[in-house]
Amino acid sequence: MSFQERFSINIFCLIKDIQIKFHLYEESLNSSKHLEILRTVLSEFLENPYMLFLTGWSTGSLRWVPWDWSARSPDLTPPDFFFWGKLKENVHNTPVNNIGKLRRRIIHCIGELDVDEIQRATNHSVSVRILKCLESKGRHVENVL
Repeated sequence: MSFQERFSINIFCLIKDIQIKFHLYEESLNSSKHLEILRTVLSEFLENPYMLFLTGWSTGSLRWVPWDWSARSPDLTPPDFFFWGKLKENVHNTPVNNIGKLRRRIIHCIGELDVDEIQRATNHSVSVRILKCLESKGRHVENVL
């Protein structure tokens, strides 16, 4: 008899210039866990005033970004338009049958991301996307890029 065990890993990801910082969590993410992440994991990144992108928990009452930022702006956020797609493409190219293998594959795939691609996503692509967003008066721009 064949069956598939259901498991998942949550990823907290920050991208700055060519650096990707991430933490993997196997437990469920709720408001208490989000607050813990903001208080502990995020503190090392807050030391740098030039950190640009946070994905996952930058919306709602836990918003920490010191400037107004669209509650949902996937067209302008490298983790949304670059990182998640690349990660899914590489992690899920073959089935994984346990959480340990999934964790190792995620870590390996993040380590294998091309530095030039990361730099294009965080520098050039963001600039182009911001200009397109302004031209479209704030509408989604993924379909016109």
